[in-house]
Amino acid sequence: PPRTRSRRRARGGAGAMSDPKELGLFACMIVAGWAVPLLLFLGVLCLQESQMIELKREQKQDAAWGCFGSAILYGLTFFGAMRYRGKLARASQPRWVHESELASVLR
Repeated sequence: PPRTRSRRRARGGAGAMSDPKELGLFACMIVAGWAVPLLLFLGVLCLQESQMIELKREQKQDAAWGCFGSAILYGLTFFGAMRYRGKLARASQPRWVHESELASVLR
C-alpha cells in the first residue's frame, strides 16, 4: 500500500530496530534464550549420570554444576540485555514540551 511507504519516508526509512546497539542486545537475548534451557537439560543429564553424556562418571557431577552455573549467567545476561534494551527504547521516545516551558523560551 502506498500509505505505508510514505510513512517510512517520513521517518527517514528507520525500522523498528535500526539502532546497532538494539540489534546487538536482541542477538544476546536470542542466544541466552536458547542457552538457558539447553544448559539446564545438559546439567540434568550430567547430574543423573546419563550415558548420553560421554564423560567419566566422576566428572559428571562437576559438569552438571558447571552447566547450572552457566545457565544462571546466561539468564542474567538475558535479563540485563532486556533491561538495557528497554532503557534505550525509553530514551528514544519523544519528549513532550509543556506550554509553560515553551512560553519561557518564546519570551
